[in-house]
Amino acid sequence: VICNPSFKNRILEMYDNLNINGKIWCLDLNSAFEASACSLKIFEYRDIRKYTKILYLDSDILICGDLNVIFDLHINERLFVYDDGGKCIDDWGHGKFLFDKNAKPYDPNQRVFSAGVLFFLNCDEIRDLFSSIQQHINADVPGGKYTLGGALEQDFIIYHAVLNDMYDNDLINKYCKNNFKERDSELVINHFCIPCGDCSGKYEKMVAYMDSVLHEK
Repeated sequence: VICNPSFKNRILEMYDNLNINGKIWCLDLNSAFEASACSLKIFEYRDIRKYTKILYLDSDILICGDLNVIFDLHINERLFVYDDGGKCIDDWGHGKFLFDKNAKPYDPNQRVFSAGVLFFLNCDEIRDLFSSIQQHINADVPGGKYTLGGALEQDFIIYHAVLNDMYDNDLINKYCKNNFKERDSELVINHFCIPCGDCSGKYEKMVAYMDSVLHEK
């Protein structure tokens, strides 16, 4: 679990209550943008070289199936993501404003992805991609103070993944859904991505989903 130090004791208590042998990596996160972009720091984790494959999940996600279904897939040196319900570059929060801002040509109908789920190899190619994205963010969002017109780090990740042709939004797509309300035999990751920025609204949806699953006849 990646978190601000202020959450550490609460997470440790949760681990203890649920008998989970988990790890915590504390980062000094002082803004919503810095928190949302912490996935890009994963190669700074001291034990990162112990792992061959990495699956990053946002905190507004419920795991509804066996993650080994995803980990057992064969992948190469790209980002493996899901298509966010068929969203394209021209949809809000999927990179359009960065293409416009940097005068880069693009296909507005190109199907892109959600940055809430990132599956990738522990390799130099992804390390370099994340480094480029961080450099861009540091230039455009100094001090983590976000004043631009997109969906936090997601726009930047999509922008660089498209420019470098470094993503696949087909392989894991069937295992990931947004705000799903029912059981599904293939569903592994349920991402409660809306309302964007409203943690209480997401929490209510997540509780409602768990309640319906636990009490399903």
